[in-house]
Amino acid sequence: MIRGEFGVGICFERMEKPLTEQLTDLASHILTMRPDAVRARQFKCGELTLLTDKDHLIELLSFLRDDDRCLFVSAIFPAPSAIE
Repeated sequence: MIRGEFGVGICFERMEKPLTEQLTDLASHILTMRPDAVRARQFKCGELTLLTDKDHLIELLSFLRDDDRCLFVSAIFPAPSAIE
């Protein structure tokens, strides 16, 4: 990651479908609804990480909180040393 970009990690506690399918479906939904807010996505270690920039951070976090398919209640940001 470079300075000024933020990642949002996503994981699931209850699995109705295989995790990879859930993450793929969720990533597709987010990218369809907010294509300009997501600069990159990564699937790793059973998590989906979304990369955004400071201009879209509030928009993306608000969407993840308010959208009926997301309903997020928290976000995890990388440590400052991981951003450089």
